Amino acid sequence: GVQSFDYNEAEKTAKVFFSPQNIDLSSASGSAVSTVDILVDTGGSQIAGVQIEAQYDPKSLTSLSLIPAANSQGFFGNQANILFNEIIPATGRISFAIGISPDQNPKNGVGKIATLNFQRNFNATSSATTINFLDKTIVTILGENESVLKESLPLNITLSIQATPFIPPATTTPIQ
Repeated sequence: GVQSFDYNEAEKTAKVFFSPQNIDLSSASGSAVSTVDILVDTGGSQIAGVQIEAQYDPKSLTSLSLIPAANSQGFFGNQANILFNEIIPATGRISFAIGISPDQNPKNGVGKIATLNFQRNFNATSSATTINFLDKTIVTILGENESVLKESLPLNITLSIQATPFIPPATTTPIQ
């Protein structure tokens, strides 16, 4: 018989996103802590893990903490394996990886992988900021090195009510 070799890459189906995806801190009080969930939607794939690499602006947001959803409410359940969980305020980097434990089967569906807490930095000069997933964010399946991540959606944060920008009047050069 003729051998057929399967060169297909793993199909990219998964999505990582924040819930809610938009948050307004313009009226938040000084010490108010905002909370968003980080979710994965496997898009039909059976996944073994998620690695989040995200970027935030430390001038805009402060006191970040990430709580892995390693409980019965979490996507990977209470046996979830947390590989790393680090926030570097100096560079505004969030690094987090969670996956199945060795005796668990891969999982599919939609669910929470972490909760992110943060506060508005009152020295923020921007009126809005985002937390973006970087290219190093991956969703893994067993036996494949390819990421099945198809799409990642940023968190959009309003920091202050945007005043109408001041437009200077046009200067007209008098005719000589």
